[in-house]
Parts: sequence; C-alpha cells; structure tokens
Amino acid sequence: MNVTQGAIDGFIYAFSIYTILGGILMCANIPLVIVILFHKILRTQKEFVIIGGLAFADALQGTALFLSGAGRIIAINDNTAFILTTRWSCFVKIWNLVYYFSMPMSSSMLTIVSIDRLYAVFYPLRYFALTSRYAVRMVFTLYALVTTGVIINAILSYSSSGELLYPTYCFTKHGEHPLFFQYYDIIVRTAMPFISVLLYIVVWARLRKNFSVVARGEQGLAHKMKQMRRITVTLALCCVCTFFLNSLPLFYGYFFVKLGAPTWATLDQDIFITNNVNPVLNVFIYLYRQREIRGGFKMLFMGKQLNPNANAISPKNQLGKRNVMNGKNIDVSHQRSVTVTATA
Repeated sequence: MNVTQGAIDGFIYAFSIYTILGGILMCANIPLVIVILFHKILRTQKEFVIIGGLAFADALQGTALFLSGAGRIIAINDNTAFILTTRWSCFVKIWNLVYYFSMPMSSSMLTIVSIDRLYAVFYPLRYFALTSRYAVRMVFTLYALVTTGVIINAILSYSSSGELLYPTYCFTKHGEHPLFFQYYDIIVRTAMPFISVLLYIVVWARLRKNFSVVARGEQGLAHKMKQMRRITVTLALCCVCTFFLNSLPLFYGYFFVKLGAPTWATLDQDIFITNNVNPVLNVFIYLYRQREIRGGFKMLFMGKQLNPNANAISPKNQLGKRNVMNGKNIDVSHQRSVTVTATA
C-alpha cells in the first residue's frame, strides 16, 4: 500500500488515543473488580457481583483498546502496518480477539444491569431471598452467549476468502465477515445500551411506587428497600451517562447522519471517545454513591476485609424517627450509609 506521511501521522495520533483510553479504562475498572473479589461482603451481594461483571467487561474493553493502539503503533514503526494480509490473519490479532469478547460483553452487561433492577423492583421479596449465585449465573450465561458469537464469527472468518485484502494494522471489522459485522457487531453495540435505558425508565417508575408503600411498613423490609433504592439510583445515574455518552452518539452516527443530519471529519473518532468515557464515569459514580465501594478501596490498601456487619444498622445512629413500641416513645431510624470498619 502507498501511504503518505500525513496519513501515517494521522494513524499514529488515532492509535495513541486508543492506547491512552485503553489505559484509563483498565486503571479505572481493574481495581474495582479486585475490590469486589477481595471483600467477601461485596462478592456475596448480588448487586455488586453484577457491577463487577460490568467492570470486568469494561476492563477487557480497555485491554483491547490498549493492545490495539500499542500494537498498531509498533507495526507502523516496524514498517509492517500497511502490508496486505487476509481476513483470518486480522481476526487472530490479539487486540481483535479481545475486542470480539469485550464489545458485546460490555454492551450487553448494561442490559443485564437493567434486567436485574427490573426484577428487584417488581419482585423485591423474591429478590431479597436470592443469593449471589443468581447474579453469577446471569453474568456467566451472558459470557457464554458472547463466546458462542465469537465462535460463529471465527468460523465465518476462517471459511472466507484467503485473499490479501486488508492492511496488517487490522481494524476490528477487517477480521469479521461483512454480514456478521453489519448484523451482529453494530446491532449489539447500538441496541443493547439503548434497551438498557428503556428498561430503566420502567425500573424508575416502579421503584418510586414500591418505596412510597414499603417505607411506611415493617422496619427491616423498609431498610432493605432503602438499600435497594440507593443502589438502583446509583445505577440510574450510570444509565443516564449511557444514554448521553453511548446511545445518542451511536444513533447519531449510524442513523441520523444517513437521514441528513450534519457530519464532520472527526465524527467517528468523537463517537468512539464518548463511548469509552462512559465506563470511566461509571466507576466515579460508584465511588461517589456507594460507601461500600469507597470503604472497600480503603480496606484493600490496608490489606483488611470490610466488616461482615458493615451493612447493619448501627445502634449509635438509631436516632431521628419516632416509633411507638409497648406504649412508649422511642427514637429509631435506619442508617442510610454503610459503617466501614476493619477486621484482622
């Protein structure tokens, strides 16, 4: 291939962005996965198992971006990036292999989060009775389905023509069969995050109704509902970020532009960047909203476990609301936050 120096400089700039974004995604999400796995109190809670599954997928996405940026820059410096190769050779590039797993995992986990919240707010008593095995099964079932898609992709790629069609820097689509890329890759990438947003609208409407009823009921159940409400609101904020940073840009690039909406030279790059900012913001939302995760990071640095009773109501803080018990007025309230303590 004949490539100008200006084009080469443009490739190096774009691949440098890939490397930086990938590094940021890994640095944001890998520690979160470690925190959830390290602390028993987190890895045995359904909500945090699912958050961990999403963080793992986002970390894998960051790994794919980092490897693709670094690998392609190395190929350019070795003067091998623009030598033509086959579709299968592009498929087995390490950055593409990782991406074929990470992209559908990351997009589909957003929908898994919404389905989990939907179950929680419509059937709260059943949800409270479930163990973390329920969440583990959901996450690994999704991973198995994604693996099936990768196998189908591999078969189609391997059985296609062995002609030298693509440059060795190998964009992701170069390794995929065109029909697979068009009907699987794009649909999963655009539809699954959008479905998660639509489901969360239903979740939010139902949550407000459930909370208003149960908050006046039995104290223990009301406390569980408050905990559920807090993490559901946390994930709702993540869902808003998904809508503005993922769904809207993708729909604009794939559909609105074809209908005559304005476009510009760096549109694809801008969409790519905004899509990958979303998983980083999610981690900061978790840290801001969930004291369990903040405390988990602190205790991890100290090499200690979160207290198994960290979610319990602290007797010292049971002040505020009035209740009547045995004819006497006593002060009780639910502690809204988690008391983080360390154990040896």
